[in-house]
Amino acid sequence: MNYRADIDGLRAFAVIPIILFHLDFTKFFGGGYAGVDIFYVISGFLITSIIYGEMIGNVQKSNAVMTGGGAALIS
Repeated sequence: MNYRADIDGLRAFAVIPIILFHLDFTKFFGGGYAGVDIFYVISGFLITSIIYGEMIGNVQKSNAVMTGGGAALIS
């Protein structure tokens, strides 16, 4: 999977409410817990897409290996 700057940007926006919460800006902005949830969702999407891409890549590689091996047995 290629580097996705848009995902990093979204994660950075999710961290801002967490930082503001820890700096005790809760009277102006109380979204620290929502920021954690958003960060986890974005990270989960990223990790799942990486795992899925690797699984699809491994299936295609194993099909190629089996095809090559089958071709070797036939010839």
